[in-house]
Amino acid sequence: MEMTPDEQVEAIFKEDKRYDPQAYFFLMISMGWKKRELQREGHMKASEVMDGFCEYAHLNFGLMSRCVFEQWGVRQTDDIGNMVYNFVSRDFWGKEEDDSQEEFQEAFDLLVRMDDYKIESEEN
Repeated sequence: MEMTPDEQVEAIFKEDKRYDPQAYFFLMISMGWKKRELQREGHMKASEVMDGFCEYAHLNFGLMSRCVFEQWGVRQTDDIGNMVYNFVSRDFWGKEEDDSQEEFQEAFDLLVRMDDYKIESEEN
């Protein structure tokens, strides 16, 4: 029997408490959002997962993105990779042969990217 997303996150959190459960739910939602942005389904590259995570955070949390991530325990791209591979290692998500957790390691400075949020003003 397949587990629901809630059950998957609960199972992960029982074994790995590094990240707030909300970070896992946000990861799932941001990936779905990014797939819609890319207009495709299926596999995502590590760079797409990380971009979607950051872009969706800016849309939802704006200037508070960094604070939210820090509250969740997500401080670097490695953390996004750890969450992804928590799903993969439990066979909740699949991966392709050339996928590697190392793709997430120090890909960019996550907290600097969160600080790079720009408020767009409407000019009349």
